[in-house]
Amino acid sequence: MLSNSLIFIDVDGVLNPDSQRDGFTEYNILDFTVYLNPVHGEWLLNLAKETNSELVWGTMWEDLANVHIASKIGLPQLPVMKIQQNRWGESTGASKAYSAKLYAKDRTFVFFDDEVDLGNYLGDVPSGEHIRVKPYLGLLENHIFKARDFLIL
Repeated sequence: MLSNSLIFIDVDGVLNPDSQRDGFTEYNILDFTVYLNPVHGEWLLNLAKETNSELVWGTMWEDLANVHIASKIGLPQLPVMKIQQNRWGESTGASKAYSAKLYAKDRTFVFFDDEVDLGNYLGDVPSGEHIRVKPYLGLLENHIFKARDFLIL
């Protein structure tokens, strides 16, 4: 049986790419233009089921992701990882990696994020994997395959 692992999900650059793409619907949320694709919700739910993992928001949107994003892509309300500062002046990627380590404790996890340096701060966590998403493309099916491979090993 698979261990209880985590799948951290960022919004901007992952579920919301930098520009409109085929299959995405444009929304005006909190005075921002957001592009969302319901297939992402399907992919993430299937990944969680197949790998016995829990989906968790790992985004600067924090609780607002449940309010404004989840239902638009077919996700239920998810737990939220609070982003904590690692050290004053460190990058968002460093803060997210630090927060994921605290949240996950000893559980295996993947983190879908476009922060280029997040993975650098997971080097001492063999049970954590940064699945880097290019912000101009957003989440792609190959990211799901990569996460699945990591979570089922």
